[in-house]
Amino acid sequence: MNGITYILLGLMMILLTHYKPPAYWNNNSRTFLRRYIGDRTTAILHEFVGVGLIAMGMVILLKLEYQA
Repeated sequence: MNGITYILLGLMMILLTHYKPPAYWNNNSRTFLRRYIGDRTTAILHEFVGVGLIAMGMVILLKLEYQA
């Protein structure tokens, strides 16, 4: 995948988490997390993942590679 795809996926994840449409928010993976860590923590976790996807997309677009 290219950087733009990661950025779009991250934005989509953040927007869907913010608006919580039933088809997204009541999905099996989200209901599993919501049952164990709660709605708010699940939303925060998904927003962090979205931000991480956006950051990865920006790194790919800027061609910055991690050098150990």
